[in-house]
Amino acid sequence: MICSQLKQNLETIKTLKSELDLELPRLEQIFKIFKNDNPSTSLRISDNKLKAEFKKDRIELTNKIKSLKSVIDSEIKKAEAELPTKKIEVGKEFNLKFKYRSLEEMIEAGNFNYKDNNINTTNFPDPQEKELLNQVIKLKVKIFDFKKDISSEDVLKELDKEGYRPATLTELLALAEIGPELQEQFPVIALGSVWRRSDVDRSVPCLRVRDSGGRSLDLYWFDDDWRVYCRFLAIRKENI
Repeated sequence: MICSQLKQNLETIKTLKSELDLELPRLEQIFKIFKNDNPSTSLRISDNKLKAEFKKDRIELTNKIKSLKSVIDSEIKKAEAELPTKKIEVGKEFNLKFKYRSLEEMIEAGNFNYKDNNINTTNFPDPQEKELLNQVIKLKVKIFDFKKDISSEDVLKELDKEGYRPATLTELLALAEIGPELQEQFPVIALGSVWRRSDVDRSVPCLRVRDSGGRSLDLYWFDDDWRVYCRFLAIRKENI
């Protein structure tokens, strides 16, 4: 369903377009008057005062139309920004748009059936939270499928070669909110947020479906190899 903001933006565009359509014939007539060199035409004007008035009208209308076009372009961009995210396909880049909220709020928005209690602000502090809180974030992202068992280190190398960085916990939660069906198809891992339990024990967040059923926000070991069915969320380094 198209959101209410999008409907409002589209109505604004229609209104502006109607106003523009009303002004264009007047402007066209004024242009004809000044352009026409045929002495016999009824549009021929010899009165300098009248010409000056038409010239003033022409300038005012031209500026008004330019302004209207600028506003219309702005409203179109707003409307496009409110369009739902396109269908997410593995291996194809797409735009991820979300409101940056606290970790607790984003976990709640994910509507998980299960969450590992170790996923919290103590183990996963976010230094950007104060700076970005409540801002709308737009990212170019891709879900990678390497079609083989692979280590975390090798995933990071491959992402870097392609011009991507690993997603953080916050970005993974944004994906969970807009595409909850994805984790029902395969686990999705964010290697950009790592909890160090010890020097030899590192964990990263993962979206998956538990064996007992239900969507889950879990932790997996960074230093174990990932199985062939795992997918990895990554963010383009040069973003929107």
